[in-house]
Amino acid sequence: FFTLAFCGLCLRLAQAMQIHPKLGPKVLMMLNMFVDLMFFVGLLVMALFCYGVATQSLIYPNKKELSFDLVFNVIWRPYVNMFGELDLDGLTGDINEGYCEYSRKYNRSITCSTARTSYDCSADSYCYANKIIVLVMLGVYMMLVAVMMLNLLVAVFTFT
Repeated sequence: FFTLAFCGLCLRLAQAMQIHPKLGPKVLMMLNMFVDLMFFVGLLVMALFCYGVATQSLIYPNKKELSFDLVFNVIWRPYVNMFGELDLDGLTGDINEGYCEYSRKYNRSITCSTARTSYDCSADSYCYANKIIVLVMLGVYMMLVAVMMLNLLVAVFTFT
């Protein structure tokens, strides 16, 4: 509750600063930038969900039930990819066996199969056959998010 109250206080202070002759134009400029930023956040969220759903469906093609882990993985993988954590070992299936044992011990949700080169996608496990498609999609997603979105955001903010 106090966090929301503090956010409301900050908004009221920004509204009060609009009457100051030097701070008023800066507050209005930040408001205009926020409106422009929301357009790019919408594009970013759209790209994030498109890549997340496509990747999750290619990696786990037979996972049909809707669960919290499924929704979390659809959002989390593209989100951390956006900041540079690519998890190439997890995408290619070269997961460290020590990490698999640690995950089993503490009930973490990670798929650790014994056959690392298995291309059998009939079970409810990781599908290695689609890893090339997923890696290509990762490259396109990273190029779109890291280069295009940042450059477009800077270009729009120069006119705001």
